[in-house]
This record gives sequence, structure tokens and C-alpha cells, in this order.
Amino acid sequence: MELATSVFVPGAPFAQVVEIATRADRLGLGCVWIPDEGTHAHDPWVLFGAVAAVTGGIALGLGPTNPYSRHPLITANALRGAAEHTGGRARICLAAGGTLALGPLGVVPDRPLARIRETITAIRAAAPGTEVWMAAKGPRMLELAAREADGVMLAGFPTADLADVAAGLRAVRPGVRIGYRPQLAMDERSHRRQRVELAYALPDSPPALLDRLGLDPGYAERLRQAGPEAAADLVTADLVAAFSLVGTPGECAERLTELAAAVRLDQLIIPGLGTGPGHELAGILVKGAAA
Repeated sequence: MELATSVFVPGAPFAQVVEIATRADRLGLGCVWIPDEGTHAHDPWVLFGAVAAVTGGIALGLGPTNPYSRHPLITANALRGAAEHTGGRARICLAAGGTLALGPLGVVPDRPLARIRETITAIRAAAPGTEVWMAAKGPRMLELAAREADGVMLAGFPTADLADVAAGLRAVRPGVRIGYRPQLAMDERSHRRQRVELAYALPDSPPALLDRLGLDPGYAERLRQAGPEAAADLVTADLVAAFSLVGTPGECAERLTELAAAVRLDQLIIPGLGTGPGHELAGILVKGAAA
């Protein structure tokens, strides 16, 4: 299993985000993902270039990115240059785009399945051999990801659902790679961060999932209207527990190791590497992987 990280750190100085990526390289992680979250973070392609210049063997993933804020042909062309510049270290992860990235732009996603297919086609033509991942939640997008992408990045699912989701992907295509970005509540700060993340994620979740969680149809809209910081207070501790691993870094590492084995993960994306608990968790997992 490949260990990776994601460097989405809203509000952090540019140099700090680059340092987190170099820390991942020094730790021996296999990949660093640079998300495209619109105006909430530094431009991902600018970060990609900066990180590429100061890292060695670690793979560099751009994404999740979407086919709305950047035209598919522009993304494909950028990836072609990135793959050449990094000697093949570049990867990309596509997603339909959610409230966080598209909301400030006033963009309403249309024909997401077709748009993703168009983007994959453009990338395969411009940068053949480059790994293409997809982040997906809904059943039709998950099926498309299993059929068309090299790997599927899972995030925003209740932890109890992961095994069934992974089995469904492998039923479509047995060889598809499966990655997972967990939500972790290891101290007061990260617990609050999980509430904020869920305030963004729940409005973009499939209606069937919200119904199964016992959330009424208006709940997602109330979260959307309130804004993430205020909406975080509407996210209960039970919801955090359903979507997140809660505990010390050691306890979370143990649960992640068990979960990775049960789901047969190909990639585990460790968030929060720039924090004390996140760095401690990564160190435990790297040591365990080397044992």
C-alpha cells in the first residue's frame, strides 16, 4: 500500500504548504496530492511547480480538480508539461467539483459524467501513460471511475461504508486501484476542522446517504446557506464519529491499519501532515509499513 498526503491548508502561507510537501518527501511517502479548491487555497498548478522543484522521487498529484473552473483541454495541456518537467512523476485526480471550489465562482455543474469523460479523453491524448484518478461519491460517478480511471479516491464516506463501496468498485473492474483520504479528529483543532469539512461535504453528498443518516432534505440546504464556519455548529458529534476516526495519533494509526487491510487499499492519504498530530500519525504509519 502506498502512503500519501494532501496539502490542502486554507490560509497557510505558500512557503508553509511547500514545506509540508517536502516533509512528505523526506518521510518517504509515495505521493503528495495538491487539491484544486478554487479561491480557498493557493493556485494548485503554481504550487505543483514549486513542489516539483524541491522534491525528488515522490509522485506529485494535482487534484481533485474539476472540468468547470478549468477547461479540460487547458488541464490536459498543463498536465502534459508537468509530466515532462517531473520526469513522469505527475498524476491527476478528477472530480465533478463541489460547493467549496465552484460556489465562489457561481458555477453550477452540468452534465458532470460527460464532462469528466471529456477530460479523461483529453488527458489520455495529451499525456499518455499519466495516472488518472477520480474522486467520486454518487453511484453513477463511482461506476464511471471504476471503468475509466486508473484509481478511485474515496473521501467523505462514513467509515462503515468503505468496504461495501470498495467491493462495488472491484465488481465493476477488479484491477482498479482504490485510495482513501480519511477524516481524522485527533485533537480539539482537528475535531473542529472535521465539523467544517462536513459542513462542506454533506451538501454535496448523494441524497440516499443523507436519508440513511436520518438527515431531513432541508438539512443540507441549511448547511449551504449558513456557510462553513457557522454551519460547523450544526454538525453533531455523532456525525463526526460516523465520518471520522477519533482518538490519539496512535489509536488512529491502529484503526487505519486495520481499515486498510480490510478494504485492501492501494493508497492511504494522510491529511494534516503540517500539524503535530498529523506528523506523528504519518511517522507511525511509515514505521509500520517498513516493519
